Amino acid sequence: MLEVGVFVPNLFLYSVVEAAIRSLGAKPVRVERGTSRLPAVLVLDVEAVPGEQVLAWARAGVQVLAFGPHQKSQEWNALRAAGAVVLPKSRFFRELPSLLEKVLAAESP
Repeated sequence: MLEVGVFVPNLFLYSVVEAAIRSLGAKPVRVERGTSRLPAVLVLDVEAVPGEQVLAWARAGVQVLAFGPHQKSQEWNALRAAGAVVLPKSRFFRELPSLLEKVLAAESP
């Protein structure tokens, strides 16, 4: 079973992400600060993690699916250039099932 890391401190939003992951047959794994081993796919709130850390994960090959407030969308260019998918929160949760489906299909053996 494929694992998807989740770094979303807001419990309501975490439960939405967790349900979307489970609905596609994958296993959500809670990621916390200092976690050394990450799954190949990581869903996160860009406001909960320093941008440099998200950049490092994306550059290391982790497929990052991230959301944040639309007012800060100009700050996401470096993350996108590193391969992360970063969307405003409202759009992210609308598109989450299809985003996960695409990355999980790419990660399947």
